[in-house]
Amino acid sequence: MWVYRSEHLYTDKQIVLYDYHKTRNSSHPREFLSNYSGICVTDGYQVYHTIEKECRGFTDCRLLVHARKEIRTRQLTVIPKAHRNKSDAFLVIKQIQAIYREEGKLNELSSEERLTQRQLVIKPLVDALFAYLKKMEPTV
Repeated sequence: MWVYRSEHLYTDKQIVLYDYHKTRNSSHPREFLSNYSGICVTDGYQVYHTIEKECRGFTDCRLLVHARKEIRTRQLTVIPKAHRNKSDAFLVIKQIQAIYREEGKLNELSSEERLTQRQLVIKPLVDALFAYLKKMEPTV
C-alpha cells in the first residue's frame, strides 16, 4: 500500500491517496512521482533515494523519528552507560526530541499558522541539528 498525502497543495483540505498494488516494487512510486517536484517526506525506503537521483526537483526527506531510532539502536547502545549522556548520539537524540516537542504544540493550528510557526520555531532547531551533524562529519 503506497500512501500519498498532500501537505501544502490545498490549505483548506488535505488529500490522502491510498494506492494499492500487489507488490512493493519500485515501479509504483516511480510512476506516481515521476512528474512530482518538491520535498517528499518518506520512511527511508531505498526506492525514494533512487527516485531522488532520477527525478529533477525531487527531494527525499526522511522522518527524523527513523533517524532517532537508528541512532538509539546502532550507536547509543554501544556507548558505555557512564558516557552516554555526553555522547554526540545522545545530544542528537535530544535535539530531535526538542524538534518533535515543538512540532507537537502546533497540532491545533491551521495549515498556514503551522507553516509560519515551523519557519519561526522549528526551522532554527532543524538548522542547528544539521549544523551540529555537519560539524561531526569526518574529514577525509
